[in-house]
Amino acid sequence: MKDITLTRSGELMVTQVEGNTEAGVEFVDSWTQTDPDFYVHDSGVIIVRNGDVPAVEQGALTLGLTVEHDVVASEKSQR
Repeated sequence: MKDITLTRSGELMVTQVEGNTEAGVEFVDSWTQTDPDFYVHDSGVIIVRNGDVPAVEQGALTLGLTVEHDVVASEKSQR
């Protein structure tokens, strides 16, 4: 299991960042950025704009955390 999973749906140009391990949850819960346009969904889960994903991922990797990428097919493409 990876410490953090980045899940992008493609619909809203946002990515869910979820901590899967204790270290991953701590990282996500402590994540801050200069632009406050993110929504803390629950402990260990935040939503960031796709353009902010590289900074989140680099921050996690710098701390030695492992990161998994997941892309969910949009509802539109499933119809």
